[in-house]
Amino acid sequence: MKLLDMDSGIKFPSVGDCVTVRHGLYKRDVGYILSIKNWGQVTLLLIPCPPPPPEVGPSSGKGKRKWSGTCPNPTMFTWEVLDNVLLTHSITQYKQEDNGTKMTCVLLGCTFKNSLECRTFNLSAISLTVSMSNNTFFLFQCALHPETRHATFPCPSEWKFSEGECVFVRSLEKQGIIKAIWANSVEVNLEAGEGLMHIPWSALQKCVTLSNFTKVTSRALWGQKGWVTGLTSQLVYITGWSKQEDLMGGVHAGVLDNVLKVNIQLNFGPTTN
Repeated sequence: MKLLDMDSGIKFPSVGDCVTVRHGLYKRDVGYILSIKNWGQVTLLLIPCPPPPPEVGPSSGKGKRKWSGTCPNPTMFTWEVLDNVLLTHSITQYKQEDNGTKMTCVLLGCTFKNSLECRTFNLSAISLTVSMSNNTFFLFQCALHPETRHATFPCPSEWKFSEGECVFVRSLEKQGIIKAIWANSVEVNLEAGEGLMHIPWSALQKCVTLSNFTKVTSRALWGQKGWVTGLTSQLVYITGWSKQEDLMGGVHAGVLDNVLKVNIQLNFGPTTN
């Protein structure tokens, strides 16, 4: 595979890469490559889509069940999720291993390990082109699986950073300037002449201070300007003049006498540029 990679210029996936599933239940979802088999199969760690509850078909005969066809939202596989699946599917037997906080469960033909699902695909079923949402990024960060806890992931599509921007590195509790942007990390020139460091996206945060006049550069409130009136570790509160009556798209907004107050995820793009 290495010779083919060098001679043809074709990029092959590697363990630790993030990929996009092309079809099936996990179509368009992002997975983390756990292992690669010599015969052309890859095992991915995925944010689970627990089996949806079956529903009784009105024209299928009394008591006969059919699938709803609704794709469930990805979520961590927890004890609560397990109990819910067992109840809705009337399952009484399944395979489970519990070693403290580490859980492995085989259920309905699916294998769940430490809150993620392990699923094997052919190489043709995955793509190296990845667009990861903020929600997927966050769920991978919260997963209990040891392979993902210290892994690096692509920048979420909703986050907006640029070269020359001042940022805060949470893991070091220091500020710096972005010098270069890569798929899974950024090169940051740390303050006080400490030099350049490669920082994973999970450790990066926008540098925003109270009373800054800022502009939102992501999602439904793109272009909205206002003053920073509050900050938490994950959210920024902005107050400004509203130019719209109806604002949607994953943010919380309230309009009163044309004054707009919103709170958005800190890395969704408040910028003072």
